[in-house]
Amino acid sequence: MVRVLAVALSFLAIVTLVVTVVERGEAPPRVGAAREASVARAPEGETLGSGLHLAGSGSNLVVTRALAAAYRVAHPTERIVVHESIGSTGGVRAVADGAIAIGLVARPLNEREGGLGLSVHPYARVPITFLAHPDVRDGDITTSEIVRSLHGETTSWRDGTPRVWLLRERGDAGSAVVARHVTGFAEAADEAIAQGRFRVVYHDDELTRALLGLRGGIGIADLAQARANAPTARILALDGRMPSVAGVTDGTYPLYKDLAFVVRDPSREDVARFLAFASSDEGRAVIAASGAAPLPLEGGAP
Repeated sequence: MVRVLAVALSFLAIVTLVVTVVERGEAPPRVGAAREASVARAPEGETLGSGLHLAGSGSNLVVTRALAAAYRVAHPTERIVVHESIGSTGGVRAVADGAIAIGLVARPLNEREGGLGLSVHPYARVPITFLAHPDVRDGDITTSEIVRSLHGETTSWRDGTPRVWLLRERGDAGSAVVARHVTGFAEAADEAIAQGRFRVVYHDDELTRALLGLRGGIGIADLAQARANAPTARILALDGRMPSVAGVTDGTYPLYKDLAFVVRDPSREDVARFLAFASSDEGRAVIAASGAAPLPLEGGAP
């Protein structure tokens, strides 16, 4: 453990110096619309340029960009571009259509996607948190309180401040995880959205930005996103259990999602190098320092 921590700290120090070297591309040509079911491929005669291009779920970006920055330290002559979010669906389509080399997904592939002949490489497990505005004094929330609040039965925090939800769209990976573990959540959230009671946001970074400006606000975000984009926000314990990397490693914290790389050709040299780096001791240390548990877990829950 001491060795892993030392590696993480040394890599983070180096990554801090070179993080600007890793390119943050916009959505690849035609890929940005993949969320709305368009074809994800570069137009005829147009390419994304040289280098290794990654795109997909916004949930993956914090951890993946940290990995990419550390990878550039080890491979300083290689170009690597991590594009803005196009969603898990967009990432899968972009890889299948050859627009990018590596897709980023935060959910299992569906039946149709599973038939595309792609290989899936899980690399991180990230805790799902209930995140509140920095001024919220409450330190915890219960599953029953969540459902009552979404139904409009409990409308304020303990100090009387109105509780205002920021909800994600139907199909969001984090919300789907919560729905599987919190009885009544999906129905309560659908009702709140249908009645226009609370605002719906469509990107992870949009939620964290909005939350910091919304007094009494609460939303669902993964731990890596919370630490990177909303470090002053209050992370709430759920039924007395704080979200943590250790908790999703040993199984004591139930809410998490697994992040994975999706590739069409894992034998492609630059793809193989990046995947090998992500699973190396150095890569695993970077993942852990970013707020996620490296997969496969060592000595923890399956």
